[in-house]
Amino acid sequence: MFTSAFLLMRAQGDQPSADFLKRLRNMYEFLGTMADEKGYLPQAGDCDDGRVELLTDDLEQMLRTNLSARNSLAISGLMGIGGAIFGEDYRGQRDEPAWYGAMPDSPEQKEPERLSQRAIVFPNSGWP
Repeated sequence: MFTSAFLLMRAQGDQPSADFLKRLRNMYEFLGTMADEKGYLPQAGDCDDGRVELLTDDLEQMLRTNLSARNSLAISGLMGIGGAIFGEDYRGQRDEPAWYGAMPDSPEQKEPERLSQRAIVFPNSGWP
Protein backbone atom coordinates (compact mmCIF):
# COMPACT_ATOMS: atom_id res chain seq x y z
CA MET A 1 0.00 0.00 0.00
CA PHE A 2 2.87 2.36 0.78
CA THR A 3 4.41 1.71 -2.62
CA SER A 4 1.11 2.53 -4.34
CA ALA A 5 0.86 5.74 -2.31
CA PHE A 6 4.42 6.66 -3.33
CA LEU A 7 3.69 5.99 -7.02
CA LEU A 8 0.50 8.09 -6.85
CA MET A 9 2.40 10.96 -5.20
CA ARG A 10 5.07 10.72 -7.88
CA ALA A 11 2.45 10.73 -10.66
CA GLN A 12 0.96 13.93 -9.17
CA GLY A 13 4.37 15.58 -8.88
CA ASP A 14 4.24 15.55 -5.08
CA GLN A 15 7.37 14.87 -3.02
CA PRO A 16 6.89 12.49 -0.09
CA SER A 17 8.51 13.38 3.19
CA ALA A 18 12.01 12.13 3.98
CA ASP A 19 10.53 10.02 6.80
CA PHE A 20 8.09 8.33 4.39
CA LEU A 21 10.90 7.53 1.95
CA LYS A 22 13.09 6.20 4.76
CA ARG A 23 10.34 3.89 5.98
CA LEU A 24 9.58 2.70 2.44
CA ARG A 25 13.27 1.98 1.82
CA ASN A 26 13.48 0.13 5.17
CA MET A 27 10.48 -1.96 4.16
CA TYR A 28 12.18 -3.04 0.94
CA GLU A 29 15.46 -3.73 2.70
CA PHE A 30 13.63 -5.96 5.18
CA LEU A 31 11.68 -7.78 2.46
CA GLY A 32 14.82 -8.18 0.34
CA THR A 33 16.59 -9.75 3.29
CA MET A 34 13.73 -12.06 4.24
CA ALA A 35 12.84 -13.28 0.73
CA ASP A 36 14.59 -16.26 -0.79
CA GLU A 37 16.25 -16.27 -4.24
CA LYS A 38 12.89 -16.90 -5.96
CA GLY A 39 11.25 -13.97 -4.21
CA TYR A 40 9.22 -15.96 -1.68
CA LEU A 41 8.68 -14.88 1.93
CA PRO A 42 8.38 -17.26 4.88
CA GLN A 43 4.85 -17.61 6.27
CA ALA A 44 4.35 -15.55 9.43
CA GLY A 45 1.05 -14.49 10.93
CA ASP A 46 -2.24 -14.41 9.06
CA CYS A 47 -0.80 -13.28 5.70
CA ASP A 48 -3.20 -10.43 5.01
CA ASP A 49 -0.59 -8.91 2.76
CA GLY A 50 -2.35 -5.57 2.22
CA ARG A 51 -2.08 -5.52 -1.56
CA VAL A 52 -3.69 -2.70 -3.46
CA GLU A 53 -3.24 -4.27 -6.88
CA LEU A 54 -2.25 -7.53 -8.50
CA LEU A 55 1.35 -7.74 -9.69
CA THR A 56 2.97 -10.04 -12.24
CA ASP A 57 3.60 -12.72 -9.58
CA ASP A 58 -0.13 -12.86 -8.84
CA LEU A 59 -1.24 -12.86 -12.48
CA GLU A 60 1.26 -15.56 -13.50
CA GLN A 61 0.03 -17.79 -10.69
CA MET A 62 -3.61 -17.24 -11.67
CA LEU A 63 -2.84 -18.29 -15.24
CA ARG A 64 -0.25 -21.02 -14.73
CA THR A 65 -0.60 -22.54 -11.27
CA ASN A 66 -3.21 -24.85 -9.79
CA LEU A 67 -5.17 -23.25 -6.98
CA SER A 68 -3.68 -25.54 -4.32
CA ALA A 69 -0.11 -24.63 -5.36
CA ARG A 70 -0.50 -20.82 -5.43
CA ASN A 71 1.64 -18.79 -3.05
CA SER A 72 0.49 -15.33 -1.96
CA LEU A 73 3.93 -14.74 -0.46
CA ALA A 74 5.60 -14.42 -3.88
CA ILE A 75 6.96 -10.86 -4.01
CA SER A 76 9.48 -10.84 -6.86
CA GLY A 77 7.46 -8.22 -8.77
CA LEU A 78 7.13 -5.99 -5.72
CA MET A 79 10.88 -6.29 -5.12
CA GLY A 80 11.49 -5.21 -8.72
CA ILE A 81 9.46 -2.07 -8.11
CA GLY A 82 11.36 -1.34 -4.89
CA GLY A 83 14.65 -1.90 -6.68
CA ALA A 84 13.67 0.59 -9.36
CA ILE A 85 12.52 3.19 -6.82
CA PHE A 86 15.67 3.02 -4.71
CA GLY A 87 18.27 1.83 -7.24
CA GLU A 88 18.97 -1.33 -5.23
CA ASP A 89 19.10 -4.97 -6.26
CA TYR A 90 16.48 -6.75 -4.18
CA ARG A 91 16.54 -9.72 -6.61
CA GLY A 92 13.10 -8.83 -8.00
CA GLN A 93 11.62 -9.01 -11.47
CA ARG A 94 13.13 -6.20 -13.49
CA ASP A 95 10.19 -6.00 -15.91
CA GLU A 96 7.57 -5.12 -13.26
CA PRO A 97 8.58 -1.42 -12.95
CA ALA A 98 7.96 -0.90 -16.69
CA TRP A 99 4.22 -0.71 -15.95
CA TYR A 100 4.84 2.45 -13.92
CA GLY A 101 6.99 4.36 -16.41
CA ALA A 102 10.62 5.37 -16.05
CA MET A 103 11.80 5.67 -12.49
CA PRO A 104 14.66 8.04 -11.67
CA ASP A 105 16.82 5.40 -9.99
CA SER A 106 15.72 2.40 -12.04
CA PRO A 107 18.20 -0.47 -12.54
CA GLU A 108 17.89 0.05 -16.30
CA GLN A 109 19.52 3.47 -15.91
CA LYS A 110 22.33 2.55 -13.51
CA GLU A 111 23.79 -0.66 -12.17
CA PRO A 112 22.44 -1.24 -8.64
CA GLU A 113 24.59 -2.23 -5.71
CA ARG A 114 24.02 -5.85 -4.64
CA LEU A 115 22.96 -6.62 -1.11
CA SER A 116 25.75 -8.28 0.82
CA GLN A 117 25.47 -11.88 1.97
CA ARG A 118 26.20 -11.03 5.61
CA ALA A 119 23.69 -11.30 8.43
CA ILE A 120 21.52 -8.21 8.84
CA VAL A 121 19.87 -7.30 12.15
CA PHE A 122 16.57 -5.42 12.28
CA PRO A 123 16.35 -4.50 15.98
CA ASN A 124 12.94 -2.80 15.78
CA SER A 125 11.23 -5.37 13.54
CA GLY A 126 9.83 -7.66 16.23
CA TRP A 127 11.61 -10.62 14.65
CA PRO A 128 14.04 -12.47 16.94
